[in-house]
Amino acid sequence: MEPGQLVDNAVVDAWAAHLNTEASHERKKHPAIYFSTLISLFVSILHSVHCYLYVFNMVNKRVEVIDNADSIGAGIPFQNKYGETYRFMIEVFTRYFTENGSNQLKNVEQFKNPKVHPLKWSNIGNHIDCAIYTMCHMKKFSIFLKEFKTGIPVYGTTERQQKNHQAKLDQLRIKYLAELLTSEIHTKSLMITEGMKKLYTGTKG
Repeated sequence: MEPGQLVDNAVVDAWAAHLNTEASHERKKHPAIYFSTLISLFVSILHSVHCYLYVFNMVNKRVEVIDNADSIGAGIPFQNKYGETYRFMIEVFTRYFTENGSNQLKNVEQFKNPKVHPLKWSNIGNHIDCAIYTMCHMKKFSIFLKEFKTGIPVYGTTERQQKNHQAKLDQLRIKYLAELLTSEIHTKSLMITEGMKKLYTGTKG
């Protein structure tokens, strides 16, 4: 999670587990992340060292791609960039729901026109922080919100805008690392939390 370093996809998987655990305690605050409700399904993708997010809206039968490096606006067709991973996911979900006799199969079959969700803070050139963007999108996106906000400023064209943008991503690295270390999914979270409390108390004194 050190700034300037690629984040391993296993960290993103752990983040998903953390959000699921968090949501199980506070479903009203995070209804879109909790898998078992099948209101919406979040799937992080690692493709050619780039991480981004698919969101399957099971209510409106819509699927969206949330990608900080959205290049659709630059004229690259959806199928050229996402077609391979999208087809693979549909095949996996179809096989899974068929084998488990789930009635969700009919919902998967209705996802016909995937779209890329526009992001004000997109940065097509940043692949180092793609996992951080993805983790942020997983935490902040909800199918029930009219406006999607993350707190990440627009990348912009000035040096100041770009530095502010990067500073926010670096802050999120620290914040998310702290959440993971103290999460219920971490087997030593209580020990870490107590250690942090003692450290803080000692520093404060």
